Amino acid sequence: MKKVIALMLLLVMVVGMFAACGKKDEFKVAIVLAEYNEWNKNYEKKVIEKCDAWGWEYQIFDAKQDANTQIDHVRSIINQGFDALTIQAVDMAALAPVICEAADAGVIVVDHYGFTAEQVPSDKIYQNLFDQKGAGKLQAEEFIKINGETGKVAIIAGLTGADNAMARTAGFEEVLAKYPGIEIVATEY
Repeated sequence: MKKVIALMLLLVMVVGMFAACGKKDEFKVAIVLAEYNEWNKNYEKKVIEKCDAWGWEYQIFDAKQDANTQIDHVRSIINQGFDALTIQAVDMAALAPVICEAADAGVIVVDHYGFTAEQVPSDKIYQNLFDQKGAGKLQAEEFIKINGETGKVAIIAGLTGADNAMARTAGFEEVLAKYPGIEIVATEY
């Protein structure tokens, strides 16, 4: 829930910035999703509310967890003249070059998953992030509090190959490694 609130606050901040710049009319926003899931349905609802309130056009682009599809989406967004895009990159390393293309073309880019400065210079994008690895550590610490320091655990981490899921898993595993009585029996994405 906190992540949804943080994203909504960033969206309002970025949208407010656009409005302050006098671009309220004929403004096109692209929402580029790694996949269309329940969490993103809530995100979409808030985006639609704000875009409708300000008379902005918007379009949802669902990559269905395919980096090449997402690259094609971003290129299409550039070619269609969108003013801004928000992105949940399927594969940040693969998407970084096209994100730079979008920023260089004048598209305002808001990143939700954490491109590094080496991948996309920070002056090209806005970032709304939280510490994925730290979140995994917190989850593991709560697991230990609830279940104790012995036993077996299977990790169901999220989407295959998703950088954010891998970072959360790494944090979770890092904490569990301190407890020799806990065995990780499987990690599934």
